[in-house]
Amino acid sequence: MDYERRKIAELHRRIGNLYRTEVNVLIRTTWGKLPESEAREKLEKLKSEREACYKLVDQWESRYLLKRAENYGIEVPQRSEWRNVELIEDTDAKVTRVQAWLNEEGKAMISKQIRDARFAEWKRRADLLVPILALLVAALALFKDMIVELLKTRF
Repeated sequence: MDYERRKIAELHRRIGNLYRTEVNVLIRTTWGKLPESEAREKLEKLKSEREACYKLVDQWESRYLLKRAENYGIEVPQRSEWRNVELIEDTDAKVTRVQAWLNEEGKAMISKQIRDARFAEWKRRADLLVPILALLVAALALFKDMIVELLKTRF
């Protein structure tokens, strides 16, 4: 799980670096140090790289959520409205791969299910502890006089 979080953070840092590079290109163009045509090419390249990073972030976040859902025993339905789908054609192998990941709606729904499962787990633990603690308090109340006498003789 930590690997996914590190990978997502690394991609966010990469996106920040791309934004800074774009700003530097724009500044150099404004100051006349970079021709406008070259700047446009660089900006287009940076923009496409940034969009690819955003897509990778979405895919990693989707994997992370799906693994968390699996850990809580949540079965994720294969709804098409919850997923982004991309067809990747490999011309060398003459194969088309389908790559799917959760979109924003799917992430929100799975996150809600995970939150509900975590709440149910903590509620179950609390429901287990309350009777035990109640018995402990009742026993202390029942033996209060004996405990007080014991403490008086010892201290």
